[in-house]
Amino acid sequence: MMYYTLEYYVGNIPFGATEQQMMDFFNEQMTVTGLKQTEGNAIIAVQINLDKNFAFLEVGRNKKLYIFYLSNSNISH
Repeated sequence: MMYYTLEYYVGNIPFGATEQQMMDFFNEQMTVTGLKQTEGNAIIAVQINLDKNFAFLEVGRNKKLYIFYLSNSNISH
């Protein structure tokens, strides 16, 4: 079985947002939109850069998001 892990850049995050708040929000959105494919959380880690107001979200074990990413990027395979 192949696992896919992606890291997404999220800019302009709300001032004072915590890593846990970001993880909770995006995990809820993944469930609502049907992009979540496995038990547990789709977002497995969040790293926030408070100085520059952005975050990286790490998404693990999600083939559907990986395919969405490839079909909407400028990467040629």
